Amino acid sequence: MNKIRTTAITAAIAGGSILGLVGVTGIADAAVSTDDASVAAVGDDVEVDNTDRAERRALRQEARQEKRQEIADLLGVSVEELAEQIGEGATLADVAEANGVEVSAVVDLIVENKTERIDAAVESGRLTAEEAAEKTADLEERVQTRVEEGRADRGDGEGRGGERGGADADADGEADADAEG
Repeated sequence: MNKIRTTAITAAIAGGSILGLVGVTGIADAAVSTDDASVAAVGDDVEVDNTDRAERRALRQEARQEKRQEIADLLGVSVEELAEQIGEGATLADVAEANGVEVSAVVDLIVENKTERIDAAVESGRLTAEEAAEKTADLEERVQTRVEEGRADRGDGEGRGGERGGADADADGEADADAEG
């Protein structure tokens, strides 16, 4: 009896896996570009505008680079030198002090950049005023801590593609966030 039950369960799992794989493959195959090459079909009646997504991604990358440049300029180093020093374990506070810059000036610049980003999200409707208030409530303290202590090392499953954790994930979430603001 157990052998029959085990065989039946094994067959059901194998069949379900095959059906699931076929379903996933079918969905992946459905993601085909239309004539304008900017819309991909996902499922039966849901469409995603890939051009808009790519444009937003490019704008975010450009904004991050501008913010990194602002911080590097304030510190009197190049973006590459700043990234190298951060990569070697220095904090933004360490770099600021080594270059005769007040740590509070770095904190103020990052807080200003993050506040502008949050305000823009409210203006565009991506955040409510209440959500923005939550994000800015202790922003200066969180930034001060990050500037002085740096980013905690990420373990497995953390960072991009994994959990960022905590209420301050938005303030801390991107790669090189210490240098981007």
